[in-house]
Amino acid sequence: MGTRGTLKVYLNGKLKINQYNQWDSYPTGQFMDICRFLASKYNRECLVNALETTAFLNKDAVELYRGDIRLIGNDERTAYIYSMALCNRDIGANILYLLAFSPRLYDPPRGLLAQGSPDKVNHVLVNWDDVFDGGLDLQEGNYELYLNKDDKGIRFQLVGNWHGKERDYRNTLPSKEEIEEWAKEGA
Repeated sequence: MGTRGTLKVYLNGKLKINQYNQWDSYPTGQFMDICRFLASKYNRECLVNALETTAFLNKDAVELYRGDIRLIGNDERTAYIYSMALCNRDIGANILYLLAFSPRLYDPPRGLLAQGSPDKVNHVLVNWDDVFDGGLDLQEGNYELYLNKDDKGIRFQLVGNWHGKERDYRNTLPSKEEIEEWAKEGA
């Protein structure tokens, strides 16, 4: 049995990642992994650059690939498999590393992309609200990362909700002890 959760990432107010996660969505699992990633300014810069060229599949494409999206593993043998690996329910917070540090692999057909996609697309993701009819409504670990890039640099806000216990961090990260205490409160 897993501890389900979600990770949503916004860049300058626009949803760029809406990732469902099947496993370890408690604060000392996925949330701590997100914090480790965000601790590096370089990681944040690489992620922002990747998100600028990231798009969602459109709903028709999600329907076409629905079975593959739910079941696919982390096999990266082809560009198709690679793009579906980014949509894997098992990937969790590692999606941040994969997006930030993976090369551009192919030009996706524009007909598969959601409306409003950037002109240049390097990564294609699934909006998990389109996979689960009616969207995701989980009561376990749900995390939102807001990234804002402007002439002053990159700022972030990380919001977590663990069984109704919410935490909000702006341009700072919690200590390991704070995260462990939060995990106990929501258990």
